[in-house]
Amino acid sequence: MPLRGDTELRAIIVTRGRLPIATLAELGGETLALPPRGSGVSDLFRLAMLDEGLVDGVDLHLHHHQTKVSCLHAVAAGQAIGCVVPSFLGSQLAAMNEMSLEPIWASEPITRLVVAVHPRLPAAAVELLQRRVLSWQTTVEGRVLLDGLAWPAMAAAGDHDYDALRLVAGRLRGPASG
Repeated sequence: MPLRGDTELRAIIVTRGRLPIATLAELGGETLALPPRGSGVSDLFRLAMLDEGLVDGVDLHLHHHQTKVSCLHAVAAGQAIGCVVPSFLGSQLAAMNEMSLEPIWASEPITRLVVAVHPRLPAAAVELLQRRVLSWQTTVEGRVLLDGLAWPAMAAAGDHDYDALRLVAGRLRGPASG
């Protein structure tokens, strides 16, 4: 199911009462909340840490949460200095406004959010899902669903739309040791 969002994707840190930062190193020793491991935003953040030479558990302490909302609640509860969320979340999530969270840092972007399905899903089901998701932006109910998920509008994708994500994954795996 090749689908992509219609906006670029960045990992951003939102927090309360802190000025913007230029580098992640400025948060040395702090705990950050993140969405689940393997999510695009978590991977973009880990790539930024790698680019700065920072190590989880040494320079920063990363705690993954099951949802973006639980990540945000970790900040509200004082369990983390900030939460890493996708840039397209913006002010769509009411919880950010209620908790007075503001962005203080943003990663370099990848071109788009991309969606894939498990290869064992039957082709007919993949086609049905793709048609359904692409139709969301054309109806009021679909826009409400996209807004509720904090997703951008979706479009059909080609294989090349996954190239940026492949590069991120390859860099996070690192060179093969021998």
